[in-house]
Amino acid sequence: MKNNNLPDMSRKPELANKTVQQGRFSVTYDELGYAVKAEKTSNSPGYVVEGVTYGGNGNVVSGSKSE
Repeated sequence: MKNNNLPDMSRKPELANKTVQQGRFSVTYDELGYAVKAEKTSNSPGYVVEGVTYGGNGNVVSGSKSE
């Protein structure tokens, strides 16, 4: 069973060299797409409004539609 309170740390080559928001966590990937760091950024999982993703702190999440 998947724990939705933890970030997905599986390899994602399409996210190589990026940091993305996953619910309550900011996850950083290395050049091969391996998750190397997950940092809790909020107690709230965030939300999406008109295609723009906001973190739990209300800031636009990196890589969302409005950037």
